[in-house]
Amino acid sequence: MRLISRFVSLALVILAAFWFTAANASERVTIDFVLLRVRASLPLVLFGSVLAGMGLSLFVAWRADRQAMGPGRKADAREGEETPVPNETSGVDRPLM
Repeated sequence: MRLISRFVSLALVILAAFWFTAANASERVTIDFVLLRVRASLPLVLFGSVLAGMGLSLFVAWRADRQAMGPGRKADAREGEETPVPNETSGVDRPLM
């Protein structure tokens, strides 16, 4: 049931975005940058904003991943580290008390 509700929600969002794009296809907007002024269609601006947001989040995640690994380390080859083995009975490595 959860999968169906997610699919229906996704379909409704896609249909709403399609309707918005079709209804505003002829709208022109002006974007003022510091040294540049650009006129573009509203759907193109929205699509570009989504792509820019995806690219920015990809960059932030990539940078956070690199900082978490530490300087001079690679994700695949972690030298001198052993993988901790959890206790098979409770999943805890050491006694709680």
